[in-house]
Amino acid sequence: MNDLNYAIECLKLKNEKYTTHEWLKINANLLPSVSSTKIALKCFDLEHTHLFKSEMLIEWLEICKMFNIDFNDLFHDNQTKSKKWLTDKLKKYILKTHKNNIFIFGGWYGILAYMLQHDTDITTKYIYNIDKNQALYEPARRFNNKSMYYQHIIADMIDYEYPFRPNIVINTSCEHLSRDEFLAWYKKIPDAVTVVLQTNNYDKIQEHVGCFENLNTFSHFIRESLKVGSDNIYYTGKLEMSNFERYMVIFKKPSDVVL
Repeated sequence: MNDLNYAIECLKLKNEKYTTHEWLKINANLLPSVSSTKIALKCFDLEHTHLFKSEMLIEWLEICKMFNIDFNDLFHDNQTKSKKWLTDKLKKYILKTHKNNIFIFGGWYGILAYMLQHDTDITTKYIYNIDKNQALYEPARRFNNKSMYYQHIIADMIDYEYPFRPNIVINTSCEHLSRDEFLAWYKKIPDAVTVVLQTNNYDKIQEHVGCFENLNTFSHFIRESLKVGSDNIYYTGKLEMSNFERYMVIFKKPSDVVL
């Protein structure tokens, strides 16, 4: 039995009357390795924070096993924290009663798409998860298989053409785009759309060609290079991660601005 199987058994057998650590002590025989223990603890934590139900986590563990996905990497603290941060902030600036067409670029396995669809304060009509990595298509589709409004699109975000007008456009992978690439992508967003951008200052990875030194430089780029006035900016903030800072700006794309 591999580590994911042990974690699945843990979720199936855990009784609510026990705390996580009490349960692990009683059932230590189910968790023979440090790796399996980490996965089980991660599942319990995700369940405790009400991000995901245990039935869904069991299904996702099975998908990870099927496609050889690192569950701890998929739900790394940095990943879940930044996605929850985005969800919590975004819903403050959109109407709950409005059905939103949401486009997520660099959406990876579609976990953010799932979180947005299952937040009771965010109403989605269609949600498109765009990523150029073809290997992500089938697992991402399965992670969101209970949604009739989810679409996973294999495409390079720079070349992508919107099939209809979006209400919300999200890019959590700005650090992977050079300034020229970013502007080529951004120009295709229709005017007056709510835009959510995330980047970071973690420039130790070769693929991170679009990092910003700090929140001020990122905010300055939004205001000066994208010509977004203060009245159009809803939120600006940073999130302390394990070994870097993540930055986010939420704003309405101004109309009739030539870049």
